Amino acid sequence: MIQGKSYDFIYVGGGHNCLTSAAYMAKADQKVIVLEKRDIIGGGVMTEELTLPGFKHNPHSNSHMWIFMGPVYYDLELKKYGAVYRYTPPFASVFEDGRCLILYRDIDRTVKQIEKFSLKDARTYKEMAEIWVKNIDFLVTSYIFSPPMSFGKMFTLFEGTHEGREFLRMFMTSMEHLIEELFENDRVKAWLLLMGSQVGMPHDMFGSGSFFTPMFPALHRAGAGICVGGVINLAKAMVKFIEEHGGVVRLNHEVKRIKVNNNGIATGVELTDGGEIIAKKAVVTNLISPLVFGDKGLVDHAHLDENFLQQVRRWRPGKVNLFSGHYAFDESPLYKASEKEPDLQKVFMVGICEHSSVLTRQFNAGRVGELPRGDAIGFIVLDASVTDAKQAPPGKHNPLLWHHATYEISAEGGAKKWDEIKEDFNDECLKVWGKHAPNVLKKGTILGQCLETPLDLERRNPNFFKGDVMGGELGLDQQLIFRPFHGYPPYKTPIENLYMCGPSCHPGGGASGAPGYNATNIIAEDLKIKKWWKTPAYFGGAAGPEE
Repeated sequence: MIQGKSYDFIYVGGGHNCLTSAAYMAKADQKVIVLEKRDIIGGGVMTEELTLPGFKHNPHSNSHMWIFMGPVYYDLELKKYGAVYRYTPPFASVFEDGRCLILYRDIDRTVKQIEKFSLKDARTYKEMAEIWVKNIDFLVTSYIFSPPMSFGKMFTLFEGTHEGREFLRMFMTSMEHLIEELFENDRVKAWLLLMGSQVGMPHDMFGSGSFFTPMFPALHRAGAGICVGGVINLAKAMVKFIEEHGGVVRLNHEVKRIKVNNNGIATGVELTDGGEIIAKKAVVTNLISPLVFGDKGLVDHAHLDENFLQQVRRWRPGKVNLFSGHYAFDESPLYKASEKEPDLQKVFMVGICEHSSVLTRQFNAGRVGELPRGDAIGFIVLDASVTDAKQAPPGKHNPLLWHHATYEISAEGGAKKWDEIKEDFNDECLKVWGKHAPNVLKKGTILGQCLETPLDLERRNPNFFKGDVMGGELGLDQQLIFRPFHGYPPYKTPIENLYMCGPSCHPGGGASGAPGYNATNIIAEDLKIKKWWKTPAYFGGAAGPEE
C-alpha cells in the first residue's frame, strides 16, 4: 500500500498515452508515478500468449505507422530502449479469381498493382498519393500532433482557396463518397475501403474522410512496421525511459477515486487498497471520459455541473467494433494468389473483401444488432510472424482475424449472446478464409485458438467500452473540439489540475502517442514547466521502420 507519498504528477492508467506524457515529464525533472490496475503495462499496446506457449499475440494494436510520423518515437529514443521495428508491406487484398492487390511503401510499385485492374484508377491513385505525400507533414503536424482546431478556425484557414475548400470537403465527407468519386474498378474500391475502415470508422460515416485522407500518404511516406517481439515492447521502452529518468511505474494499483478539494482542484488519488497518493501539480488520465466522470466514475459528481454531465452521458462508443480470432498455426496461411504474386506471403495484413458492398452489408448488419452472413463476411488477417519470426515458435505463425461486428446482439441475451455464438461465427469466417488459403482448413494447421468478441474486449479492459478500442465513435460530432466534450480547452476538464490524454481525446485511438504528446504540451504551458523537447513546424516522418 502506498500511503501519503507525493509526486508532481500522478498518471491514472498505464496505456501508451499516459506513458508518453509521463516520459516527457520525467525527463523535464518532474516526479511522476504511473498507476496501472492490471498486471501488464501498455493498455491497448500489449502482447500476451493467448493460445499456446511461444505464440505471442497482439490483441489490439498491431502494425504501427503514426508513431513514426510524429515526434514521440524519436524524442523518447524508443529504439534505443527496445522498441525496434521492421518494415512490412502493410496491406493487400485477395480476390476469388486468384488475383491480389498489394500496397507497397513505394508509390510506383503500388500503381503497377492497380494497373492490373484499371489504368485510370492507377493514374488517379498516383496523382492523389503524390499530392498528399507532399502535404502530409503539414496535415500530420497541424491535425494529429497538435491540439484540435475549432471548426471556425479550421474553416477560416482553408476556405479561402480552391485547394483548401477541397480539403474541408474531404474532411467532412465519407470514405465511401471519396472513393466512389475517384475510382471506377470495384476491386480497387474494395481494397481501399477495407484498409480505410481499419481506422475504426465505418466507411460510410460522415467525417471518415478526415482519417482516410492522410492514411495512404503516411503509409507511403513513413511506412508501417512490426515491433520486434510484440507491440508490448513499445510500452516497455517507454517504461524504461520513465524509470531511467527517475519516474515510477506501478502495476496492480487500481485507482478508486480522484480526490478533489472544496475549491474544485485535483489533489491526488485514493487506491482500492486504501492507499492515498498526493499530486503536487496534477493528475493525468488516459481513461475514457465515462470512466472518469460517469455515474460510476472516479470523480464525485458534486464537483460537476449538469451541462457537463450531459455531455459525458451522450458520449457514445462506436456502434460496430471487432470480432477477433487469435490462432496458433503450424504453418503460414498459403494464399492461392501468391502463385502469381509471391510478395503476398510477406504482407502483414491481408484483406478478404470481394466487393465494396460487402462492407456496406457488414456495417448495416451491425447497426441493427446482427452478424453478417454468407457473402457479407469479409475481414482482414494480420500475421506479425511473417515479418517478425520471434512472435511464434520456429516455423509457426500467429495470425489474427479481425471482422467488424456489433457489441449488442439483437437476439435474446443481448451482448452475452456472443458467448454462445462466437464459435459458430468463427467457423464461418474460417470457411471464407479457406477459399483463399486452403491450408487454413487443413487438419492440423490450427494448433490452438482464442476468440474475442466485442464483449470480451470490454471484459479485458473497461476502457474498451462496448468493445470500442478507439476511445469513442469518430463521427463529426465527436471530433476536434467535441472530443470528448466541449467548453473546456483541449485535454483539460472542469476540475483544475485534472487532465485527460487518452483515446477519447483528440485525435483518437491508435498507437501514435499523439493524445499524450498534445496533452503534455498543454500541461507544460499551464504549469510553466520548461520543455526539453522541440516542437518544429514539421516532423517529417524522419525515418520509419527498418526495411
